[in-house]
Amino acid sequence: MTILVTGATGTVGRQVVEQLAKRGADVRALVRDPAKGFERNLRQFMPSWMAFNMRLMSERFLTEGMVPEAGNVARLTALLGRPLRSYRDFAAEIATSA
Repeated sequence: MTILVTGATGTVGRQVVEQLAKRGADVRALVRDPAKGFERNLRQFMPSWMAFNMRLMSERFLTEGMVPEAGNVARLTALLGRPLRSYRDFAAEIATSA
């Protein structure tokens, strides 16, 4: 059975989703602002400031497409701690390590 939770990024909704997920329920979340939920999920894996930056970059990507600017490239390079690389380079590295 699938359970739909409205307001899943709010204070109560977030806790309801967490409890249902812990119990193994199939949960679908309905939110007003998907970017807010995206940022909240990222905060589990990184500092809040980094999640906020990733949210802003993802919103820009969704609205304007893949248009990198010097500031975004520099910010991502700093966040990753290494220069950016293409997907092709990443896939080649993974293929050789497998």
